[in-house]
Amino acid sequence: QTLNNLSLMSGNLTLDNNVILTINGTFDYFQTGAITLGIGSNIVYGSAGTLRYSGSVTKNAALEEWPVFNGPVNINVNNSSGVSLPFGRTITGSMVLTTGTFTIGANVLLDLNGASLSSSGGFIAGNSFICSTSDLTVRGTTGGIVTIPTNGNIGLRNVTVGDTRMVALDGTNNLNLS
Repeated sequence: QTLNNLSLMSGNLTLDNNVILTINGTFDYFQTGAITLGIGSNIVYGSAGTLRYSGSVTKNAALEEWPVFNGPVNINVNNSSGVSLPFGRTITGSMVLTTGTFTIGANVLLDLNGASLSSSGGFIAGNSFICSTSDLTVRGTTGGIVTIPTNGNIGLRNVTVGDTRMVALDGTNNLNLS
């Protein structure tokens, strides 16, 4: 099954056994929706696939909507209460922070490999300001300068910058590297 766009505002998205759902456009996932995958089933994303977290209740990212392989190329955080990433992931397209805070979890690496980062009101943070164990890598030859938007002091254990990329901090807040 292939879809260009899918909005899961409430209810349950259930995939029967051995079904691959390919999303070529945007999967708009609201916090009240739920995903159940049958045995051998997966959600995968096409070359322009976007996962957008929407709503107003804190959302923890899950393997069901953000798989290890063939995951979303683009991420959009449009959740006023924020989204937490409990596992390492790589973004290769763009990360758009519309509203809310995207929190990199404990002992988790967020890798922006050629990905751009833009904010029109959203923020990024580590799991703690002091003694953080969250890591951010910005690498590749595309994506431009990554300006880290913060809504206060941000704590990360490591910020790794590679290839031709550059990182800047937005505002007058502090970046604490633990």
